[in-house]
Amino acid sequence: MSDEYEIADGKSAKFNAGVLMTQRLNKVIDLINYCRLTPEAYHNDYSNYCINLWFNGLKTLYDECDGWVDEEERAVCHRWRKALEEAFKKFPIIEQKRREGKLTPIPNDENFTKLKLALEIFEREVRRLGIKYEILAASIDHDLDGL
Repeated sequence: MSDEYEIADGKSAKFNAGVLMTQRLNKVIDLINYCRLTPEAYHNDYSNYCINLWFNGLKTLYDECDGWVDEEERAVCHRWRKALEEAFKKFPIIEQKRREGKLTPIPNDENFTKLKLALEIFEREVRRLGIKYEILAASIDHDLDGL
């Protein structure tokens, strides 16, 4: 299969994976931003709570940075990621409580707050790395010759 695609006026262009990566990152960032604003909401399209989608989005965003980061940065992010995965298991945001003889899902606000604070810290680190390695930065002109 060729890497060239026909575009308008019979001209061809080489496939640019950077464009697809940018589109994918934009979708992930949009989901992260939405879920950060409404972390307690249930997202019907994804059949999951926004706080879980927020975490999954951050993991995806970090995975895009992983090939660029140094060993110390990688170790820090992997520790955060593992700690958050364990925290999501240990501190459920929804617990089943017996009410009037029935099991009813009840939000656990204390656990929710703990997870939200930890996600905010992890997000700052992931975004810092994304900007540092220009994965999340707009095109940057490092000289005066233009892009």
